[in-house]
Amino acid sequence: MNKTKRYLPSLGFFIFLMLAWQVFRTLYDSVLIPSTFGMVRAFFQLVMDGSTWNAFWISNQTLVLGFVISSVVGIAVGLLIGRVAWLERAVDPWLDFMLVVPMAMIMPALIMAMGFSLSSRVLIVCLFTFPVIVINTQAGLKQVSSELVDMARVFGANEYKLWVKILIKGAAPLIWSGLRSGLGRAISGMVLSELLLSAVGIGVLFQIFQGDFDPEMTFGLVAILVCESLLLLKIMNIIERRAIPWFYIERV
Repeated sequence: MNKTKRYLPSLGFFIFLMLAWQVFRTLYDSVLIPSTFGMVRAFFQLVMDGSTWNAFWISNQTLVLGFVISSVVGIAVGLLIGRVAWLERAVDPWLDFMLVVPMAMIMPALIMAMGFSLSSRVLIVCLFTFPVIVINTQAGLKQVSSELVDMARVFGANEYKLWVKILIKGAAPLIWSGLRSGLGRAISGMVLSELLLSAVGIGVLFQIFQGDFDPEMTFGLVAILVCESLLLLKIMNIIERRAIPWFYIERV
């Protein structure tokens, strides 16, 4: 009952947005703006269509590969530069560059270098995800108390125990925060790689619906993509709570 009450405001706001959209569509009366009921009908029509799931299966391969590679390499690099000062000074400017550079400017160069391949799409996802994970991991390691590290050394902790018992555990909350943020950026990278680089999955469906001037199916596809994104983030949150339960217990 408490969980139901907690989600009631969000549900009410969602219903309000849908009704407001329908009123706006009625007043504006444009063929390019779908009705609320039309979007709902298109959503269920796409859900029941096997080709939709085949397209998502193809596109999600890019998402999974890019996110896993970025997570493994990003956490390793973040932990390394968090402990090695000269390496941090060398890498930080490039991380800032990766955060601010528009990816649309890099995509043509990737096309020329790697072609319309899975590798190029995975690289786009990695470029979106990698810097966020590195920066959060680095920040998490830096927030570990130096007094706690010194105390562990005084009690005879070797480098391995220092990493496992103190550093990684202390940095874990921000590492998971970086993974959640990185997952959101990975989804954005997957979509952009499909729309701007190589349409092989959901990008093909977008092109078909937009070419047919079918806004209801286009927005229905967007709704499925949003639902998938929310589901993935929720799964990530559940895994995080199981991985660092002590962090959430301390916050209660």
